[in-house]
Amino acid sequence: MSDSTPVTDLETRIADVRDNIRELTEQATAYSGGADEARTAARIAEQEALLAELLKDREGQSGSALQAGASSPTSVAARLCSSLG
Repeated sequence: MSDSTPVTDLETRIADVRDNIRELTEQATAYSGGADEARTAARIAEQEALLAELLKDREGQSGSALQAGASSPTSVAARLCSSLG
């Protein structure tokens, strides 16, 4: 059971970070102004970097490949910046 605890903890952290990214993306669509957009895009990029690190840790622990459809670390932030700018 101790072997599954780190994986379960990683899964929880991954879900939390994905929720944060989703919320930040929703907030970004409501913001206007360059400073707010840049700040939100930076926060999204930070969360995506954390997500990429967690996914890498999970892959290393479980030996499985990343889930299909996972965004690259900068893809959401890049799409956000291009759609807002």
